[in-house]
Amino acid sequence: MNKRSVFSTVFLAAVVLIASFVFVFRASAQTTIQIDTTASCTGSCHTDFFKKKHIHPGASKGTTCVKCHKPAEPNKHAFKPAPANKSEQCYSCHDEDEFKSAVVHKPVQAGSCTKCHDPHQSDEAKLLRKPAPQLCFGCHDEDEFKGKVVHGPAAEGKCLGCHRPHASENKRLLASKTPELCFTCHAAQLKDAQGRMLPATKTLFENKEAALHPPFAKGQCSFCHRPHASESGRLLAKSYPGHFYSGFGKDTYGLCFSCHDSEAFEQPRTLEDTGFRNGNLNLHHRHVNRDKGRSCGACHSPHGSTQPRLIHPNFQFGEKLLALKYEKTETGGSCTTACHAPIRYDRCKPEDIALQTTPRLGSDATAEELQRACDKKK
Repeated sequence: MNKRSVFSTVFLAAVVLIASFVFVFRASAQTTIQIDTTASCTGSCHTDFFKKKHIHPGASKGTTCVKCHKPAEPNKHAFKPAPANKSEQCYSCHDEDEFKSAVVHKPVQAGSCTKCHDPHQSDEAKLLRKPAPQLCFGCHDEDEFKGKVVHGPAAEGKCLGCHRPHASENKRLLASKTPELCFTCHAAQLKDAQGRMLPATKTLFENKEAALHPPFAKGQCSFCHRPHASESGRLLAKSYPGHFYSGFGKDTYGLCFSCHDSEAFEQPRTLEDTGFRNGNLNLHHRHVNRDKGRSCGACHSPHGSTQPRLIHPNFQFGEKLLALKYEKTETGGSCTTACHAPIRYDRCKPEDIALQTTPRLGSDATAEELQRACDKKK
C-alpha cells in the first residue's frame, strides 16, 4: 500500500472517530440537561438550601423555584438571565406601591433587594443577611454612631425604631415627622444611661399656656440634639456645660451661641446688648461670666416654661428642687429664689439691689444715657 493510501485511510478513521465523539457528547448533553421542573430542586441537588430558621415562602417546598428562576426552555436545566433591576422580579409577588414614596432607600431605588435580603433563607427575620445594626453598617459609617453619649435606640441597634427600611414620606426615611417621632418615647419621663431623669417633653409641647423655645416649638429637635450619638451630654449638637456652675467661654456655650449673641455676656456694662440689665449693669454678665458662673440652664428651660423668658418655675440644685418665681415688667422684672431675697431690676429706672457678691465693674450710665437707650426701644 502506497503512502497516499495509508494517509487516506488514517484520515478517514480520524473523521469517523471525531464524529462518534460528537454524537456521543450531544446525546449525553441532551440527557443531562433534561429535568423535571415539577420535582423538588432540594431533593438531590441543592441540598444546602432551606436549612435555616426563616425560609422564603415562595420557594419553601423546593418545587416553586421556577417562579424566580425562569427556564430558558422546557425541561432543561438552563435559565433566563435575571433582570438587571432585581426588584422587578420581587414585585411579581410583593406590592410595588409599598416601596414607593417621597424618599426611597438607595438599595431599593437600585433594585438591589438581595443586598439586604437573602432570597432563599436566613436565620434573621425578614430574610435579612445580617442583624441590625451590622447590616446597616455595611453602608453607613459605624463611627457616626459612636460617642460619649449614644441615643438609646442607636445603642441597642434598633435602627427600625426610627427609620423605615424601604421608603417613607419623611426625610431620612423617618417613620414619622418630628417631634411626633420623638414623642413615641419622650411622652413620659425616662432615665438616661447615667440614671438621670429626662423630661416628658410632650406634655410641655402640648401645654397651651407655656412659652416654647422656638426650635422646640417648630419640632426641630435635631437642631439642638444629635439623633444617634454626641460628645456632649443630652446628645447636644454642640458644646454645653453639664453642671450648674461653669466657667464662661464662647466654646463652652457653643450650642447657645449658635443662635444667641455672645456679646450679651461679654461686657459688664451695656445699654443695648441685653435686656436683662439694671440700668446699664449687665445682669447676664454678672450671672454667667465668672469662674463660678451659673449655666444658662440654671435659670432657663431649653424647651419651654409657663413663666416668661423661658424661666424655670423650679430648678435642680444638687439633690434639691428649688422654686424660682419670675415676673416680667415692661422695662425689667423681678426674681425670687431660694438663692437670694427678691430682686427687682429695671433698664430705665435702676432699682437698688442690696445683694452684692462681687464688685460691680464699670460706671453707672447717666440718666440721660438711660433715657436715650429706653426711647430707642419704644
